[in-house]
Amino acid sequence: MPLTTAGLISGWTYPLRGVVHLTKAPELRNKVSRFLFSITATSAATSAAWLWFFYTRHVRLISQVFGMAGGSLLAHFAAGVLVLAESTLPVYVLFSRQFEQLQGQLFDATLQLQGITISPMQPRDREALAAAVGKVVQQRAAEKAAADEAWRKGGLASKATQLLLGGVTDVSSLATQLLLKPEPYREGLLVRQARKLVTVAAGTLVPPLLPLLALRDSGAVAVRLLSKYWDRKGVPRDADSRAIVAKQHSGELRSFGLVAGGLGSLPLLNWVLGLSNMVGAALLVADMEKKQGALFVRQ
Repeated sequence: MPLTTAGLISGWTYPLRGVVHLTKAPELRNKVSRFLFSITATSAATSAAWLWFFYTRHVRLISQVFGMAGGSLLAHFAAGVLVLAESTLPVYVLFSRQFEQLQGQLFDATLQLQGITISPMQPRDREALAAAVGKVVQQRAAEKAAADEAWRKGGLASKATQLLLGGVTDVSSLATQLLLKPEPYREGLLVRQARKLVTVAAGTLVPPLLPLLALRDSGAVAVRLLSKYWDRKGVPRDADSRAIVAKQHSGELRSFGLVAGGLGSLPLLNWVLGLSNMVGAALLVADMEKKQGALFVRQ
């Protein structure tokens, strides 16, 4: 049976429950303590080194580029923010893989503490999902065939127009993905990092945009946190299958991802809250499995 409306509405509580659960459960706390100590020490050392070697140079560069006085408070502030942001990159490179592995360990440990074993999708649901994906693929193929036919029949002016429109469409699609509609089951690391930079810049310049940006990213955040669950359920990893399942659970994904994304973006705490978000995801999965809700509802 599908999840109840109350279950969908309460999705936002799971990231908060993850924080409490990670704090109270010694089995989970012991797994993260060494990692958090290592990353905190490394971050502090890297930030100090970056400030020592690059702060003055950044102040000088910003002052020259924007025509500010060398002692301008704004130039010093901008240089400090830029240097600290740059110092996070080597930390991310060093610890991102270990962070993902630790998230997986916390996910499994939380489910074990809840006494939950994930059961795979029913064969009939798997077949229904495959059929839905087949319809999407056929529709895409029909659209491509129609576009190819229009290209073949068109003259030189028509082809030039289609090339121009196609280029605009590609650029606008990338802009839409960066600004309005993240696609976590398709996009790569470069696009995701570019969106983070756009989000930081927009949020800094126009703070009232932050809630809207968090809502925009909420579905993508939830999809990434629940990807291990979908793997265990047997949902194919192709983009169409993941997109169809995500669409059917968009309500709970957004309510869960909105809070998880907000916690994960807090400065200085994003690493530990990223781990607690995975604990919250495991708690959500545990309740879903207890209710035996259908992952994909046949239509």
